[in-house]
Amino acid sequence: MAGIDEPPTLSEISRTISDFRAEVRGQFGQLVRADVYGAERSALLQRLDTLERDLQRVEADRSREADTAAATRRMMMAAVIGAAASLVATLMAILLR
Repeated sequence: MAGIDEPPTLSEISRTISDFRAEVRGQFGQLVRADVYGAERSALLQRLDTLERDLQRVEADRSREADTAAATRRMMMAAVIGAAASLVATLMAILLR
């Protein structure tokens, strides 16, 4: 390695330039062209729109299923109450004869 007063040797200059080239190549590898970025962003936005529509559809399906389940429970309760009322009426008719 050259001292402060000595000029750098050719091998030191060559090593410095090689290091600089490697660093610049690494930085260029991380850069993304604007058109590529725009295309990827557009694809991402389309994917998000699709996911939002799918989520809305799933939520609507869940809501309809919950309504259907509630209606089914109401019908089952009505059937059980109706059967119990019929049994009570029949027993009363038999006992009051």
